Amino acid sequence: MKRINIPKQIIFILIVIFGLITLLYDVLEYYSSISITTWNYIDEALNLLILLLYLLYLKGRPSFFDLNPKHNLKRIVIYLTALYVVIIISKTLLNPVFSPATFPKKPETMAGLIYANIASLSAIFFMLPMLIQVKNLIFHRRKRYTKLYFIILTICMAFMMIITAIFEIPLELDFPGFGSLETTLFMLNSILFGLTLIFLIILSFRNSWITYLSRKDKRNYFLLSPIIVVAIIFLFGYAFKEAIPYHSLVIGVFATVGHWFLVFYSITAGFFLLIQLPTARVFERKMREVSSMHNLSRAISGEFDFQKLVRMVTDMSTEVIEANYTWLEMFKSGNHQSYIAASKNLSQKEVNALNRRDEDSIREHIYTSQKTFLENDVPKSGLFKAIRAWKQDVGSIAGVPLISAEGQVMGILYAAKVETFGFDPDDVNMLEAYASQASIALENANLHKSSLERERLEKELQIARDVQLRLLPQSTPQNEQFEIETLTITAYEVGGDYYDFYQSFDDQIGVMIGDVSGKGTSAAFYMAEAKGIIQSMARHYASPREILIHTNRILYQSIEKKSFISLLALQFDLNQKTIKFSRAGHCPIIHYSKQTDETSLLQPEGIAAGLETGDVFEQMLEENQIPMQTGDLLALYTDGLSEARNASGQEYGEQHLCELLKQNKNSDVKDLKEIIIDDILKFLNGQKLHDDLTLVLLKIK
Repeated sequence: MKRINIPKQIIFILIVIFGLITLLYDVLEYYSSISITTWNYIDEALNLLILLLYLLYLKGRPSFFDLNPKHNLKRIVIYLTALYVVIIISKTLLNPVFSPATFPKKPETMAGLIYANIASLSAIFFMLPMLIQVKNLIFHRRKRYTKLYFIILTICMAFMMIITAIFEIPLELDFPGFGSLETTLFMLNSILFGLTLIFLIILSFRNSWITYLSRKDKRNYFLLSPIIVVAIIFLFGYAFKEAIPYHSLVIGVFATVGHWFLVFYSITAGFFLLIQLPTARVFERKMREVSSMHNLSRAISGEFDFQKLVRMVTDMSTEVIEANYTWLEMFKSGNHQSYIAASKNLSQKEVNALNRRDEDSIREHIYTSQKTFLENDVPKSGLFKAIRAWKQDVGSIAGVPLISAEGQVMGILYAAKVETFGFDPDDVNMLEAYASQASIALENANLHKSSLERERLEKELQIARDVQLRLLPQSTPQNEQFEIETLTITAYEVGGDYYDFYQSFDDQIGVMIGDVSGKGTSAAFYMAEAKGIIQSMARHYASPREILIHTNRILYQSIEKKSFISLLALQFDLNQKTIKFSRAGHCPIIHYSKQTDETSLLQPEGIAAGLETGDVFEQMLEENQIPMQTGDLLALYTDGLSEARNASGQEYGEQHLCELLKQNKNSDVKDLKEIIIDDILKFLNGQKLHDDLTLVLLKIK
């Protein structure tokens, strides 16, 4: 249906005309004391038209439907303040008085009549924009039934407007029972009002936007929330309760429902701000961790200057783990001599002192063991004299090795804090993640430096391949309930296939597999970035669908528009013996069922990560769950397997793999992997793979 566009000037003129007509009707009724039913209905219809025309006018201004929480909150405060200014000035100048004897209450003076008109128009022109801003907040990361609830609210309010306007029944929560027509209508209106309040309360708990505010914003909005709550609660009785029903019962219903909506939402928003304040610092830190990790990952593919890279590593480490001092010690190739490549918050004198220290027990321990070093109580350790002789205020220190693809320590990333017990497990994990990413970045910088020599370039690409393989799991999860085997083969020196395991809870094992579009080094860089992001997301979100949704939001900001990553997340519940899985544009899962002795393709809906900002991705992404039984087999793979071609151009195909799994259903997964490898090699008959190939096999015991 084609939308009708009415010019804003015409809308404004119609609002003015209808407003004047309703005012003149009120004046005529006031002086003549004559009430004509038909004209009462026309008057109510005109007031409703003013409300709808103003809504149409606001819809022509896209800024009013901006989902940015800060913009919405700012407009709510502005309109609430403006509403109070208009009401306070009007009440002060007019001093309206209404007779308490009737419903709706009658003004005792002409000033009261004028105020009733001003209050009704104020409810429309100020409250309607506020309600739109609240709706925008509710629709931020909206849930499944949010739109349906709004439709139900609109229908209930429409019926209440009709009943209240035609039969002049007050909108109250009173249930006299069914009897006469009047009590029946009163009962019906109360039921509709009660139902409306229930849905208003449900919608008031849609506060997901609060999670994404910064700690400073959460604190500021929480301090402001009591003022807003009190102002909104006080507003209805002070400005609207007596005045609006006299001018228009329809606008009275709108003002009543809108007032309760604002009351409920402001109270719940303030409550959620309060309960999230203690965790705001942790959430901000996690976001900084993810952001900095992904910035460092981008540096792998975009920065090859050694000095810039080492400064970036120390700067980001200092910022994220909030260390007082950070420095990166690198070893010269071919010997054990070291030097400080970069530092943060250390003077040149202190750096020179570090460079002169030939004997260092911390360095020797890390270099020999190739493991992280942590001393959280320096004053009580054997390192006290040596460290305090160099830097007097160090209370805790940590060091993480940067290990090359050849298994050698190429450097050590240090961090120190003034306070004792300054490092928690998350700090150490982040340092290790930075060291892992830094080792890749620094080796790639060295690779770029010598890229003019072909033989050396090929050697360095092999090193990069080994580094990439180190990013993949070095072992598979061991459990008495299942067996897992993996296989990965790159078409070139490095590739974009990825798989990993994670444990979200003690009784749940997760499997992730993915494929970056394209081939070669660029795909490998994005694979490394995706790994860091997914590892971080898997620690904070429980279901495969949530992990993929939040991974996509971060990847979209950094990945090239021409690139994308297909992902598949699977989670095995050890207690329930069920699997949950979501598929972001990846190959389907092959499932062999022991019970039916058949294979099937499990392929829920979903598009690849990195293609769009997140709304479409989230809407399309499905999560399925199926039970598993002893003897069941699962095969997760990339398209390098199913699309492998022989000399005739024939593809290996999913059906081929399905038949192979069924034929060898009684084999353990280790033997089954060898059978699949032999079958692929036989099928290729000497042809090279044109794409990376990855396979993960899982069998239920």
